[in-house]
Amino acid sequence: MSDPQYPDQPTHYPAGGQGYPGYAGHDERPAPSRPGTLLAGCILTWVGSVVGLLLGLLILGLSSSDEFADVFNGAGADVETLLKVLGGVLVVWSLLAAVLAVFVVMGNRWAAIALAVLGGLYTAVVVYGIVTSGDFSGLVGIVWVLGCLALIFSGSKDWFDYKAGKRVNY
Repeated sequence: MSDPQYPDQPTHYPAGGQGYPGYAGHDERPAPSRPGTLLAGCILTWVGSVVGLLLGLLILGLSSSDEFADVFNGAGADVETLLKVLGGVLVVWSLLAAVLAVFVVMGNRWAAIALAVLGGLYTAVVVYGIVTSGDFSGLVGIVWVLGCLALIFSGSKDWFDYKAGKRVNY
């Protein structure tokens, strides 16, 4: 009995061990690769996080220094407490950004969105500082953060969709 029982049915699966197009999980298109821009944005985020972490640790170390506090004596505030809070927030912020970048590299879209929110908050705080003080030195940080986010989000939608198990249309 060499003829199939039902002549309209195929006698074997397509070559290469792949299933038929249209069935879930058996798409013939290859999986999209991780965008290079996403990886570059995450690497730059890690570099920025290391810089922020070191700066935060430096501020924490200087917060108990009497010589450093004497520079700010005319400020009228408890400088030691202010520096400890600033240094602690910077350390936590930097560590959070680094961890979120790890999750972004693994393909978690929620981490990319959380990283964008973190970057937006950073940008808002620095812009507020620029407006109130007139010191434009924070612009470098803003450009860094926005550049990282632009790299992460440019061309990564299909890859995030694939990682989330959604059908990829490309």
